[in-house]
Amino acid sequence: MDHLSQDMTDNLINKKTDTSQENHIELNAMEIDSLGESVNISMGAAAKTLSTLLNVKVYITTPKVTVISSEKFEYISLFPAVGVQIKYIEGLSGFNFFVIKQDDVKKIVNIMTGNTSADNDDPFTEIHTSAIAEIMNQMMGSSSTALAAFFNRKINISTPECVLIDQNINAKSTLSLSGEIVVIKLKLTIGDMIDSELVNIMPIEFAKEIAENLINVQLPMQTKNVVGTDHENLKTVTNQPDVKASSQTNISNQGVIKTGQQEPNISTVKFANLNANNENSATLSNLNVIMDVPLEVAVQIGKASKQVKEIIEFTQGSIIELEKQAGDPVDILVNGELIARGDVVVIDDNFGVRITEIVNGVV
Repeated sequence: MDHLSQDMTDNLINKKTDTSQENHIELNAMEIDSLGESVNISMGAAAKTLSTLLNVKVYITTPKVTVISSEKFEYISLFPAVGVQIKYIEGLSGFNFFVIKQDDVKKIVNIMTGNTSADNDDPFTEIHTSAIAEIMNQMMGSSSTALAAFFNRKINISTPECVLIDQNINAKSTLSLSGEIVVIKLKLTIGDMIDSELVNIMPIEFAKEIAENLINVQLPMQTKNVVGTDHENLKTVTNQPDVKASSQTNISNQGVIKTGQQEPNISTVKFANLNANNENSATLSNLNVIMDVPLEVAVQIGKASKQVKEIIEFTQGSIIELEKQAGDPVDILVNGELIARGDVVVIDDNFGVRITEIVNGVV
């Protein structure tokens, strides 16, 4: 593959950014915190997708947000690396540019193909580039779905574009960006095989847009909570006794009220009737206690019985024939108990089940 050239980097962003003008946009502390939180949301979904693809635990955590000049940020700690650009074509306007070490890409591809014993000194090929592009496409598809649900809007991304970064160049020459950019460094852990770093670079305008979207989502909820709290505090203050009036009351050493105080209004305590109707209230109260107990819901496509000698002959690519026919409803289990059956559907990029039958005996 050819090395990163200026023509490739110009095409990478379709000459969207005018390098002749410096941007002067700033991020305040709240926006930086919100940006880090949005990255946690999106990359959490991306890590889950990568974990499914590789069948190992994947963590993409601890975002460190930095605003830095595009001329000063260099890839010296990462190269030789691969740059993957993701453009947002609907819902958001901007792009993410991810930088990952070439050695990490080779390890990821080896894990995905089951070739974990491969020599990591092998050259970086077109296969690795195509693989990381597809992996990032899957990861960022899940990421945009998570953000879409959080921002309550439809978000679509473009097909990833990859370039090789195997020399010490800065972000300005790579992305044709001037002025300040936002750099988010993330800890990347894949099983016990990769403990590395993933870097996300974005224009400061795009970073501000994401931060403001998150703030606009959270602000109504925070305002509602603050208003409720102030209302309660207002009631509490209103019901407080007048300290000045109390200080003018003459009280003897025995605590007996002498002057300036009205006699207390004493009434008989009234208890609720203990009758059979209260049993229903108690039952509902007991049910409310367990309503938040989490239950594990599993979907079973089918089963098969095999002898031990058949199981130990399983290899990657083996096919297991199930007892169900294609198109048969799947079983829905709650904590291992069959409660319903349904049909498999696809919702965005995720599988789901549409319930078609409730098993007898289930309310």
